Amino acid sequence: MRLITLNLWGGRLLNEILRFVGEYRDDTDIFCFQEVFQGGASRPRKYGGAVPTLYAELGRALPGFNGMLTDVYSSFGLRLAMFASENVDLADGGSIDLVGQKRVRLDGKLSKYSLGSKLQWAEIKRGRKSLVVAQTHGFWVQASKVDTPERIEQSERIMEFLGSKKGEKVLCGDFNLEPGTESVRIVEGRMRNLVKEYGITGTRSSHSPKEKGDFSDYVFVSKGVKPNGFRAMPEEVSDHLALELDFD
Repeated sequence: MRLITLNLWGGRLLNEILRFVGEYRDDTDIFCFQEVFQGGASRPRKYGGAVPTLYAELGRALPGFNGMLTDVYSSFGLRLAMFASENVDLADGGSIDLVGQKRVRLDGKLSKYSLGSKLQWAEIKRGRKSLVVAQTHGFWVQASKVDTPERIEQSERIMEFLGSKKGEKVLCGDFNLEPGTESVRIVEGRMRNLVKEYGITGTRSSHSPKEKGDFSDYVFVSKGVKPNGFRAMPEEVSDHLALELDFD
């Protein structure tokens, strides 16, 4: 199977995103997208250029795929979206809250908008076995990807939920975390960190300011998942780079 995960930056580079999706859709089984809008969601100034109907645009660009969309996890309308090829045998799916929406401190002041995080998941049947694919967009704090109580709780809740599901697991997304954090180590305690194993040198594109750091995105797999290849993709269609996993 092949999976691609990407934070879409609200769709600000929509034409580039649609070209990217069109190029890889024939060889991809599952797309996991973060920062997706759908409908008339209000957006803060920092999301100028975002596409309110991004989910519908993706759906048109992915014929032959089943789309799944979460509820919002921020007061300005961000969602997670997953698209699975019709060739994938979907058995179940849904989402859970990780960190409830709350206002965060920006430059010493409380933000006007509340932020939270969710985990979206899909159970896939592969013969007699099951595979759970899950993604998240981790709790955001401005200019910070270090441990916070919310992020520790987030990792613990992710592992608790995945531990309740049978079969192998793939966990991906934009975690908003530096590699050496305890929040990442909690996940590494039970899953392989492919960004570390494959020596990925960064997951942010040239559209991302340097002060945001080089890392934010990860793919973790349980021990029974056998990667055939893993990479940060070169196309710059967001302020993040897409991560691509080919696996058995």
